[in-house]
Amino acid sequence: MVGIKVYVKTKLPLALDSEMQALARLAEAAADHPDIVRIVAFGSRVRGDFHGASDLDKKDLAAYRLEKADVFLNDAKTLLDAFSYGSSANRSYYAMLSAARSLLILRGISFPR
Repeated sequence: MVGIKVYVKTKLPLALDSEMQALARLAEAAADHPDIVRIVAFGSRVRGDFHGASDLDKKDLAAYRLEKADVFLNDAKTLLDAFSYGSSANRSYYAMLSAARSLLILRGISFPR
């Protein structure tokens, strides 16, 4: 890296320290490869308009909702095996609702419970 200066220029007002460290490591690693001309970062944190429904959070929320759907589905199976049909139907409903909400949040569609 002789003669190469590495800059991490960003307007990440809401970036976490770990994100800044990751960007710095990426820039340092790229400096060792002269064939890399430019690295472009994008997304709500880079633009500076990050909020609770930003893409990264949407993916985390979608994953959480899918995990929740899986728990509800397992509960529904257990209740069905115990001949508790009404409770099994209830858990099945919430499994489907959680799975649907998981997909919808990725499309930017959210609704209160």
